Amino acid sequence: MHERFCIDGVAYLEQSLYILCTYLDSWETMMNVNFAPVDENFIRKSVDGGLYSNANELVRDAVRRLRETEERHIELLAAIQLGEDDIAQGRTATYSKETMREIRDRVLKRAASGEKLKSDVTS
Repeated sequence: MHERFCIDGVAYLEQSLYILCTYLDSWETMMNVNFAPVDENFIRKSVDGGLYSNANELVRDAVRRLRETEERHIELLAAIQLGEDDIAQGRTATYSKETMREIRDRVLKRAASGEKLKSDVTS
């Protein structure tokens, strides 16, 4: 199993967020969220400082970022698996400095043009 990693600064929340969920038989879900004191202080300061209008907004933003991070992580693991499968099947290429320069130049050209990259992993 691959170790879990976190980017975009949401590790603080992931490590200290304890969620107690009570699921109803309907569409609605009630949640009680308990935070460590250090996180409560962080939330209060963020709201008081104007970063968020209220604690709910902060938590929704943090959960959204965590979800997006997890989605990127899953895509990365899928891409790694594709690469490992290709290697196992002998579908490899020898890379030279020139090959790496060509790849870099293509990437920089695409980035400069504003082209959005599409993942071939989840398609």
